[in-house]
Amino acid sequence: MTEKLDSEEKRIGIRPEEKGGDANIPLLDTTKCALPLIHLHTWPNKNVFACCISGYDTQIGTLEDGTLEELFNNDNMKRIRKQMLNGERPKECRNCFKEEDTGGFSFRKTANRDFRHHLHKWDEVKEDGTLEKMDLTYWDFRFSNVCSFSCRSCGPQLSSGWYKDTKKMYGGLNFEDNFDLIKERTIELWEQLEPHFETVERIYFAGGEPLMMEEHYRILKRLIKMGRKDVTLIYNTNLSQLNLKKDSVLDLWPHFNRVVVEASLDGVGKRGEFVRKGLDWEVWKENRRLIAEHCPNIVEFNINYTISIQNTFHTREAMETLIEIGAIKGPHNFRFNLVHFPIWLNVSILPDDMKQKVKEYMEDWLEDIKATYNYPENQSITEAINSFLEYMFSEKGDDKKIELFCRQMEFIDSVRDECWQESCPELACLDPKWTGERKELNTLSLRYETGRLNGYNE
Repeated sequence: MTEKLDSEEKRIGIRPEEKGGDANIPLLDTTKCALPLIHLHTWPNKNVFACCISGYDTQIGTLEDGTLEELFNNDNMKRIRKQMLNGERPKECRNCFKEEDTGGFSFRKTANRDFRHHLHKWDEVKEDGTLEKMDLTYWDFRFSNVCSFSCRSCGPQLSSGWYKDTKKMYGGLNFEDNFDLIKERTIELWEQLEPHFETVERIYFAGGEPLMMEEHYRILKRLIKMGRKDVTLIYNTNLSQLNLKKDSVLDLWPHFNRVVVEASLDGVGKRGEFVRKGLDWEVWKENRRLIAEHCPNIVEFNINYTISIQNTFHTREAMETLIEIGAIKGPHNFRFNLVHFPIWLNVSILPDDMKQKVKEYMEDWLEDIKATYNYPENQSITEAINSFLEYMFSEKGDDKKIELFCRQMEFIDSVRDECWQESCPELACLDPKWTGERKELNTLSLRYETGRLNGYNE
């Protein structure tokens, strides 16, 4: 079902498939998802997952265990499909179902909506969960972790920008996080993708930072040479750069019918630069301007606001600033991306009194949104805020994890000469040890303290 758009919806930037809400989502009354039929997700360290939303602890295998085709029907993938056939919720899918249970629009819903034309393949799934033909029409392969940022919610597994601080904090890198080794793995994965260039429909580029990856430009040039302008390109990018050597996305994107940029941000200005270490706010604004100038009718531009404890009270300022500078048209282009992991940044662990403050902040903002923007322009942000609040209250506050938040933030501060209590003053009350003045931090002591709070035996 594809809904028609009126002139106002077209102005806002609503896509036809976004209309209709849950009524436009097939298999909503089941636990089935399109992704186990058409998709696998890989990390630079060779770990393989059912999708990018599943938790760090739910890998279905590694590329050391076999090829993508072998992993597509390994015991874990067959179990996932079998559970879905039986109406059960696989553990790998808990984040989607938690969002759905709290009124959110999960990735499962998006997949079933956008890949509805593949849902007939559930009829081909055998009783034990086997699907004989692997047809990877949706790609999300993290070829490397090359990135110039070291966001506080990330780590060395997905950002080479974290290497310097990780060595200071832990004394070295894990074997699997070594970028020099990661580079050697991409050839093997590329060879396995060769047969699927003819049938791929959508590619999600993330990282690391995809616009810094040689493999990204290689894929685009290969598709252009094949005349595959119909492939939809979707990006999760920090927008720190638009080119690699002589290749520029400003030259390549116009060869495709549809490009979606989900610019990942944790904040604007100084707050954004603190949370997302490496962000230069002036460079970001200039790169957004260049995209608008060179690809005005090609690129759909949205903000993927990575929302966690450290920037919850900055959300309104971020959206209003982005609209004011023309980076986005309106609230419809401002999307929430909840941080599930690391758990110490998850808003559900906040104490009840702080959750109440967040609730009041969000509800006041929501009243102003409804007074400023009419339906349907205010619909998606209204749903996002309400879903966010339900998610936040879905778990009881956890004092031990809040203590971990305080010490983990200080652990990072200790190697960056920063102070989270000064950068996020509205959150300083969470830390009973905060006296109002910056203190000298001992990295080794904080390493053991955070390890203890994480339940590790050092």
